[in-house]
Amino acid sequence: DFGGEDNSEEFEYLPVSTEHSFIALWEPAIAQLNITTLANGIYLKREELSEILSDFRRIQEWVSANPDLSESEAEAVAVVSRIDWLIAELPARWQKCPCAETLWMG
Repeated sequence: DFGGEDNSEEFEYLPVSTEHSFIALWEPAIAQLNITTLANGIYLKREELSEILSDFRRIQEWVSANPDLSESEAEAVAVVSRIDWLIAELPARWQKCPCAETLWMG
């Protein structure tokens, strides 16, 4: 989930993934792609939004190329779909809440 530093409703929660999917798919992708902007328990910085969105796309491509690591094809499809939503939603939410310079991803 993403949580905003100002606890505004716009950032109260942005669900990222189930714990199982995060461990099975997100963490290996983050490690293999050497991504430093995304992780469990990290602050996302507004100034890094372009890189964050690019890293979401890289994870999305990696998951699409490695669906066998998930419990089912449906789980991999769900992760890819969630990333599409996050790529659209994160900038929109940050625009609605300009006072939030960082967001907690955890």
